[in-house]
Amino acid sequence: MKKIDAIIALFNSYIRQQRGAFAVGFALVFPVLVAMAGMSVDVGRAYLVKQRLSHAVDAAALAAAASATTTQDLNARVQEFFDLNYPPDKIGATYNVQVVISGSDIRVSASAGFQTYFARVVGLNEIDINESSTVTREIIGLEVAMVLDVTGSMSTNNN
Repeated sequence: MKKIDAIIALFNSYIRQQRGAFAVGFALVFPVLVAMAGMSVDVGRAYLVKQRLSHAVDAAALAAAASATTTQDLNARVQEFFDLNYPPDKIGATYNVQVVISGSDIRVSASAGFQTYFARVVGLNEIDINESSTVTREIIGLEVAMVLDVTGSMSTNNN
């Protein structure tokens, strides 16, 4: 019985020890903290790509609606403005720009794939980002008014 009591006492003593408990807890929590910080960097950069993509799509849609008349001109104008506002060498490679014309509505949509850095640890290699913008073209009649001043009040003749 003395051996069993000695083993139980040793086990109880081992359980009550607190030295090194912080190191074990830190070792368990540290990888989670690093992963969360890395994921926040990836999500923040993906948001920047989404914001830039949104601005480029809006600019391309507005420019195309304001200037192009034929479908071919419209597609070329959209691609030109999109490339100027979202250069391919920046973050998030664009792989799909589409233009859909429905009556007087022009819908421009684009997709970008953002390559992650830290999220690869959990198996997320790329974040897909999609944006679209719809512009309605309106051709409003032009009103011209001609005013004729016959009173002479606008003349600059000072005699």
